[in-house]
Amino acid sequence: MVESIGKAAIALERPHHDVLAGRKPDEWLGDLKRAAHAALSAHMRREFSNLLAAKNDSAVA
Repeated sequence: MVESIGKAAIALERPHHDVLAGRKPDEWLGDLKRAAHAALSAHMRREFSNLLAAKNDSAVA
């Protein structure tokens, strides 16, 4: 999981993936509609869901 978070962070550092450059002062990151950001958000939601599922499984076992 740490490896995939690193890849996600690298994606934000690339100039063509810079989601902060087009951000307006009153706009939250969740409001941005860029495709790269949407893909990153979806990836992080899946990773977080996997983490919660693993924690739940370990608590049950």
